[in-house]
Amino acid sequence: MYETIASNAGLTPHLAASLAGEDMRQRADQALRRLEDAGADAGHWRDAAFALACIGQAEMAMRLLQEALRQARCYALPCAQTPRLRLLMLLAVGDLAANAPLECLLAGSAVAITQVYVDLSPLHAAEMPEHDLLFIAVAHAPAHRELLQHLQQQLVAWPRPVLDQAEALLALDRVEVAQRLQGIAGLWAPVTRLLTRQQVIEEALALPAIIRPEGSQAGLGLDCLSEAAQLPAYLEQHVAPNYTLAPFVDYRRPDGLYAKMRLALIDGRAWPCHYALSAHWMVHYVNAGMYEDADKRAAEEAFMADFEAWSRPHAATFAMISERLQLAYVLIDAAELTDGRILLFEADHAMVVHALDDAQRFPYKQVQMGRVREAMLACLLRHAGGGHGLS
Repeated sequence: MYETIASNAGLTPHLAASLAGEDMRQRADQALRRLEDAGADAGHWRDAAFALACIGQAEMAMRLLQEALRQARCYALPCAQTPRLRLLMLLAVGDLAANAPLECLLAGSAVAITQVYVDLSPLHAAEMPEHDLLFIAVAHAPAHRELLQHLQQQLVAWPRPVLDQAEALLALDRVEVAQRLQGIAGLWAPVTRLLTRQQVIEEALALPAIIRPEGSQAGLGLDCLSEAAQLPAYLEQHVAPNYTLAPFVDYRRPDGLYAKMRLALIDGRAWPCHYALSAHWMVHYVNAGMYEDADKRAAEEAFMADFEAWSRPHAATFAMISERLQLAYVLIDAAELTDGRILLFEADHAMVVHALDDAQRFPYKQVQMGRVREAMLACLLRHAGGGHGLS
């Protein structure tokens, strides 16, 4: 089933182009025109799917991806160096948020990546491309629960090491993450509840509270309710069967700005990936002004430069997060409170981290993310153990 391998650059060049300010619609048009060529193969169809997804054409992107998968389920990504490791990534069929984009972090490294789209069919190692380590890229989401349960069963006796088990990924639900991380010294993981729509309407909610539809990501449907009068309008705008609610914690710094850090926890050690400042409590790197504001970039640079010393008192906290979640690779969004505790917003293995930012505007990130990439390579090699035959 998985014997056909198509060469394809994957998501990385599209993300790099977007960060560089390229005209993504023109890029998508070029990708679509390539499909008219007689030699267009599965790789071209998948490339066009990524291009369309990057400009928000989700429905068309899915149709293109389905055509790509009709031709091939395996995609070999280019490797910039002599490979030291062959990594097999298992992917779910879906949009850009459906899978962990680990290839973006590993871009330029000595890892040869093959990506395979899987479904509920039985998995047979003999039908898979040769690999030294397997990584389940399938993101935690309600729609992926059955697939992750299937992978949990299928990979029990896999003949190659598996980095992070499906059982641990199944537990990356916001409610369960908060439960698992209670009682860790130096950490505040606000208790999160899952409520039906009717329960949200009927209960007397403790406010202010953060609310979002179950399974939503990237801030979609995320809001802060400070008074009950706001609830009817929110529910009218965001119709869903279930919602997650958590208490809102004011994490402003003394200067009045909100600072959110994204950290990669790799074998229990924390590595900084970004540090974003905003006047609004909902901080997203792309709209926090980091690209436009040199002072904010200077603050991020200072955070990264001082990170080793800053993180030393928190090392046991970060190690315990990884241990409780049973994940060798997990990303967290968090803040530091004025009392020194770490406030956890989210833990996931599918957040986007990369070293693709413009070197002129973010020279410090090239250095720092290079360190993260090398730490991740060391992690992969460590978990592959003696199973890899490349040197």
